[in-house]
Amino acid sequence: TTNATGFYQFCNLMPGTYTLSETLKPGYQAGTSPGTVTLACNQNLTDQNFVNTKLLCISGYKLDGCTQAGLADWTITLKDSSGAAVGTTTTSGTGFYQFCNLAPGTYVLSETLKAGYQAGAAPGTVTLGSSNLTNQNFVNTKLLCISGYKLDAATSTGLPGWTITLKDSSGTTVGTAVTDQAGFYQFCNLMPGTYSLSETLKAGYQAGTSPGTVTLVCNQNLTDQNFVNTKLLCISGYKLDACSGAGLPDWTITLKDSSGTTVGTAVTDPAGFYQFCNLVPGTYTLSETLKPGYQAGTSPGTVTLTTENAQNRNFTNTKLLCISGYKLDAATNAGLPDWTITLKDSSGATIGTAVTDQAGFYQFCNLVPGTYTLSETLKAGYQ
Repeated sequence: TTNATGFYQFCNLMPGTYTLSETLKPGYQAGTSPGTVTLACNQNLTDQNFVNTKLLCISGYKLDGCTQAGLADWTITLKDSSGAAVGTTTTSGTGFYQFCNLAPGTYVLSETLKAGYQAGAAPGTVTLGSSNLTNQNFVNTKLLCISGYKLDAATSTGLPGWTITLKDSSGTTVGTAVTDQAGFYQFCNLMPGTYSLSETLKAGYQAGTSPGTVTLVCNQNLTDQNFVNTKLLCISGYKLDACSGAGLPDWTITLKDSSGTTVGTAVTDPAGFYQFCNLVPGTYTLSETLKPGYQAGTSPGTVTLTTENAQNRNFTNTKLLCISGYKLDAATNAGLPDWTITLKDSSGATIGTAVTDQAGFYQFCNLVPGTYTLSETLKAGYQ
């Protein structure tokens, strides 16, 4: 058995031929050995050396770049300097891997990258000298997602076809996404960090709540980063003649909100149509500026907007009319002044009286359509 310096010796041998061998220990690779040797007369044999190479290990961890926790079940490959594969191994529950029984030399370490991770630090090419190589670590960052919905504020339903933009902390656009039929959007393969979310506002909507600036932390996706917008609505209708049903142009309609503040005014078009748009859901009051010669009729009054436009919020007014004529002398056809004419409605109630003028003319105005009775107060001397 070799001593502390590795020396061995066999003595008291007769001249002749001998064979030297060793018992190889685990962790060593056999190298040169004396093999068969010949002892000649009066000649000791020295320096019959055995030279062995100590086999070494390369080891390390597969680590999460964000948390530094070990990642299990990752495949690590070792190749020699010629590019030939020496072997593969899979990281343990703590992320540990190891290749042993390696001769000194140059090796290349690589990993099989899993989906959802970004490659980070890796050992690459390493050199085994006379000692094991430890802490040859691979560090990877788990890629994350930001997702959410584009929602209607009134119904909470998803809004499809809206463009969402994601920018990083420097203001550089990372990407855009278009909401699907459910209003859902998602950005994935993102590194932890700070991002800004914005939307492209569509006509007919009012911006509401939005995520704005968000932060992705280690191994944690961000969900429910929702945009909530209010659909702007319209109130419309007609100004109608109660008798004919025809539209009345050039009438002023006023819209006020629930606090009584005037939102706006509109003038009816040739068809009697008016419209107020870009209104948020809520309660409104409609009124008209009554023109002379008309009697107010039905009107919308208070209107509540929820999720749909309010249509056919009509004003119906009655045009006031006149009944007129003359008081005439039957013989001369001349007008007779100062005669009293009485007008009664269909119930017999007196509406009013009129006195004929110098031409015998009388008139009753501001009358609604209906049946009336005209009578006179007969003067003495007339039939």
